Amino acid sequence: MKANLTPCRLRLAIWSPIKLWAAAFWLGFFLLAPSAASAAQLALNGSFETNNGPAQPGFSSWTIATQPGSAGNFYAQTGTLGPVTPVAVPLPPLGSFSAMSDQTGPGTLVMYQDIALPSGQPAALSLLLYVQNQNPEFHTPSTLDYTVVPNQQVRVDIMNPAANVFDVGSGVLQTLYASSSSTPQISNGYANLSANLSSRAGTTVRLRIAVANNQQGLNVGVDGVSVQTDPAVVAGVVSSASGTPQTNQINQPFPVALSVRLTSGGTPVVGQSVTFTAPGSGASGTFAGNPTVLTDSNGVATAPVLTSNGTVGSFTVTASSGLSTASFSLTNVAAGTSTITGDSGTPQTIRVPEQFALPLQALVRDGANLPVAGATVTFTIPAGAHDIRFTGGALTADATTGADGRAISPPLVAGNRPMALTVLATTPGVANSAAFDLVLQPRPLGGPAPIPVLPVWGLGLLGMLLAASGARLLGGKRRIP
Repeated sequence: MKANLTPCRLRLAIWSPIKLWAAAFWLGFFLLAPSAASAAQLALNGSFETNNGPAQPGFSSWTIATQPGSAGNFYAQTGTLGPVTPVAVPLPPLGSFSAMSDQTGPGTLVMYQDIALPSGQPAALSLLLYVQNQNPEFHTPSTLDYTVVPNQQVRVDIMNPAANVFDVGSGVLQTLYASSSSTPQISNGYANLSANLSSRAGTTVRLRIAVANNQQGLNVGVDGVSVQTDPAVVAGVVSSASGTPQTNQINQPFPVALSVRLTSGGTPVVGQSVTFTAPGSGASGTFAGNPTVLTDSNGVATAPVLTSNGTVGSFTVTASSGLSTASFSLTNVAAGTSTITGDSGTPQTIRVPEQFALPLQALVRDGANLPVAGATVTFTIPAGAHDIRFTGGALTADATTGADGRAISPPLVAGNRPMALTVLATTPGVANSAAFDLVLQPRPLGGPAPIPVLPVWGLGLLGMLLAASGARLLGGKRRIP
């Protein structure tokens, strides 16, 4: 029996396999095709929580190499003692474990991980490093060979994976850390190291931590290794830092906690580690807890309470996260010195035509480090600040401290002219002044609304719908007997 194909049925017969192939194509496209660049954590076991047990060498996803004859290794360190030798070390900054070198004699130890960087994506490397040299100084010949005497050094490098793991020459692409004769004998806690690896996208690099020692013990702790392709992390910046400047008596806690806010394109960066680092000598302070903290839902990381040491002078605390840093200017003064400190309202950043949300608040303390009630505090806006005033248009305002030693300024009124300025607060009988940083940014530029872009899966789904509806358009409009 012959098939009797009308023109409509002929079109359907031709279209049906096309429809099936089109649907299959689009289904495979959105299921199998690589999606647009997505955020990823490329470093594996960067917190060293997956290991062979406390004080044991070996970590998942990491390779350890030692020069033959070496008396040491990289071990899983926990608590406040070295994994092999009972020297005091900081707690692991993230989680229960860090990787730490330890030895009972001379040797060269290397720990590394190869990391493939995707093409067309940014990448930011960060890690936390602690160094404790039992020898008074470092010695850094141009080799990691521990049989070369003296050799007492630490290196953190980005390397060509094809190079020898002990190479310090052409196989090193980038050096993040290299000890020298001026390196402090003992780190003041874990410090943040970071590097932008975006220029190496599409290649595989090797992160290497190397230790050579033939003088005395050399403990090197590593934790929080991260290689992020999340643009929010790579482009993240410290948008504000609170708790700077401050003046405080020696051996006393600073009254205002140090904190930073991380943002990317104005959006808070959540769950990112921030490390606060104080100087290891001279005027400085000690944090009451782990100085590495995570940003909260607002992108804010707040350091533990910082207590000044017994040395008078000024110093800088650094907060670092990935590629971003912020500095805090702090001063220790002698016991018995009265002080004034900015307690709230600094820093503040707004955009025209917004208004500052907080008044300025200063804290006055006497020589016994107790709050002073009834003190007059004068807040002064610089004369050139034409578009920021106190209520009523004044450049100065007086306020009296309450029982808690705090004086609060009148509200601030911002105009329409962008500017940045520092308001100072002073009080009779106190030598230092409190500083409040204010920024008035220009209004956002107007522009066309962004064009919506469908993700790959959306394009695939759209293609399937078009393919399915095409048959109806070609063959389903009218029936021909």
